Amino acid sequence: MLKFVTVFCILFFSVFLLAQEKTILRSDGSLVKYKGDLKNFETQSAKSIKGHKFGDQLITNRHFGNNSILGTIDTLVYPVPFTTLFNYYGQDWMLQWFVAPADLNLQQVGYVCNADATGENVEIKVVKVNWTKDELINAGVTWHGWYEATGNGFNDITAFMDNLDITGGWVSKDGDLPEPFGNDIWSDGGVGYIYQPTPNATDPYAYEWTDLSLLPPYPSFLNGEIFGIAVRNTGTVLNTNTILAYTSTNYAQAPAWKFYAGGRLVTDPTNPNFDPGWWSREYIWDMAVEVDLTGDRAPVFDEITALGTTLSTSDRTVTANIIDDNPSGSTPGGVTSAVLQWSIDGGTTWNDVSMIPSGDVYSGNIPGQSAGTTVTYKIMATDDNSNTSETPSQSYFVFQKQNDVLFLYNSGDFTKATARRLYVGNLPNTNSYIVDPVNNDVWLSSDGTSEAAQVMSLYHWVVQVDGSFPDADFSDAVKAYLDGAAAGDERNYFLSSQDYGCFLNGTCADITFSAGDFQYNYLGVETLGPQDLPGAIVGLAGVSGDPISGWVDDYATTNSVGYYFDPSFELGFTSYIDAMTPTSGATATFMSDGQVVGVRNEGANWKTTFLAYDYAASNFRSDTSLADHSDAGYAWGIQVENQALKFLEWSGYVVDVKPVKGATPTAYSLRQNYPNPFNPTTLINYSIPNAGNVVLSVYDVLGSKVTDLVNTFQQAGSFNVTWDGTNQYGTKVTSGTYFYQLKTDNGFIETKKMILLK
Repeated sequence: MLKFVTVFCILFFSVFLLAQEKTILRSDGSLVKYKGDLKNFETQSAKSIKGHKFGDQLITNRHFGNNSILGTIDTLVYPVPFTTLFNYYGQDWMLQWFVAPADLNLQQVGYVCNADATGENVEIKVVKVNWTKDELINAGVTWHGWYEATGNGFNDITAFMDNLDITGGWVSKDGDLPEPFGNDIWSDGGVGYIYQPTPNATDPYAYEWTDLSLLPPYPSFLNGEIFGIAVRNTGTVLNTNTILAYTSTNYAQAPAWKFYAGGRLVTDPTNPNFDPGWWSREYIWDMAVEVDLTGDRAPVFDEITALGTTLSTSDRTVTANIIDDNPSGSTPGGVTSAVLQWSIDGGTTWNDVSMIPSGDVYSGNIPGQSAGTTVTYKIMATDDNSNTSETPSQSYFVFQKQNDVLFLYNSGDFTKATARRLYVGNLPNTNSYIVDPVNNDVWLSSDGTSEAAQVMSLYHWVVQVDGSFPDADFSDAVKAYLDGAAAGDERNYFLSSQDYGCFLNGTCADITFSAGDFQYNYLGVETLGPQDLPGAIVGLAGVSGDPISGWVDDYATTNSVGYYFDPSFELGFTSYIDAMTPTSGATATFMSDGQVVGVRNEGANWKTTFLAYDYAASNFRSDTSLADHSDAGYAWGIQVENQALKFLEWSGYVVDVKPVKGATPTAYSLRQNYPNPFNPTTLINYSIPNAGNVVLSVYDVLGSKVTDLVNTFQQAGSFNVTWDGTNQYGTKVTSGTYFYQLKTDNGFIETKKMILLK
């Protein structure tokens, strides 16, 4: 049974997005646009393997050595989704630290080598870590120092006190803490085990295991001691050329370490700012350690219930496997208590529920909560030696409809916040990636499909985006949703999905749909195929006059550019766009080399649009600039027009905020609404001469906020906003006097009165 002993709360951001462009982190900390050259960057997005779900590999309890086992075999690993490739060059070391959860012997170490560009060897060793866990967690991104190694040909520095080339002591750059690493625990007189890695072509994220019996004896650690697994690129060329790509993830709360033999930010040894040696980095390297536990550890958790967003206001059950053993034999071992703790104030106040055991499975119920509540929960367990452990906190939301549009995000490519900004919506006080953002509620693939149809039924508009590859199949839920469309309950569905066909049948073979299938009846697709159109960059063309795509050719002609699907450049994954044959009643919207790649369809009370690609991964640029992406006509597609918004407008959604064409205003202004009094809607116009965060709010006569009509970053211009007399929950308000107020981040505030008469 898999038992994760070293567990942390995970915070990560899978890709870097800045200034509305796909960017990547250089070793100097700068964010630059990624053009796919592995050798130009220290890190790259790892989301280029078709259909691969990152972090989904399972580490089983394994043992390849021949010695006798003294206690319990287990695996230490950081259970995070590893989403970044981190390059290390000649003489660079990568080190990940672990805390011994009990007295133990190390058996094997595993690490992921995703690529070996020039066939370099690696050296592996285990070292003692001198710093405390708190010191390591708080290390951040800091330059710490090196050991002197005069005349070794590699900038006269070395990484460890037992390395053969050491000639002097530790040179500290932080000035307050001693050297982070102590003596070698597993090496041969300062030299670790050296071999050539073999990246796995079938699964580039598979561990390569090193049996520590190769250099006996097995290393031992006491409960709470900290050790580091270190891997070196033995190549002799610094900074460039010799590249090994290592799988990692952004994670500020458990910084791993890297030894930069050729400097990190400044790589010129003659420059006074040259900065080689050990740096702590806000990343985790994907390493695992098989251990033989010989001492008593605290209870171990496995298979903990992960509760997602729900409509239910009933009690929810949490279960977990909780196991305790005591190989040392001082007591029999066993769990004496398990407590489920839950909170509705973010963890300020915890409520305890005793969990009931059934063998190793413990269960407890969190009381039902009202809609709009976020519940945080964790489990604490104690064994017969009073050792206590607890799980990381998890949270779920009791769903509440607040906006008119539901965004169904069916991918793990981006965080919830980034996905919302990237595809359909806006977040308060942030620079939106897209034009004309739409306020929306969110349902995630991790929230499941069982309640999806019921959630969708609350909305007239559902926008689904599948990113690089779908996570879940919502076809049945969407069919049930559209089956329920009726006069007065019109329902509209937009799907943007790269590799939808490959996801459906698992083989990427062409699919023919029949009457009665969701794809045939509603999406308007008779055949999906040929799939995976050739080319990393695929040309797109709109259909003149089409409400979904007509704008594309207009913009392309006016600006002398072409329109291209290029996800590697924009979003960091490989292109797998599909062609299709529409049904007789459906209408083609987008074409690629004469083949249909987008379609719209409609019935009496519903409308749909299906794009067989990710619309945020397209751009405009001159045909002559395909190689470098950097001409004056370049524009990210969603900077010009938001495809989800075009669908919403076509299907009857009244866009709340519309820019008014004309000269840039010279002063801030808030105009009187019209009509006034009004029923049921009124139009509010305002102008801002400078880009910035804008908030337009409605208040009642008591000064209580009714709703925010605008709360986002906007470029300079004039805007029209429609208010339909609803509050922030979509409920109609009563007749009466209301006030609307415009506030900008430079201090401008203006308030006006309006009257709603019913």
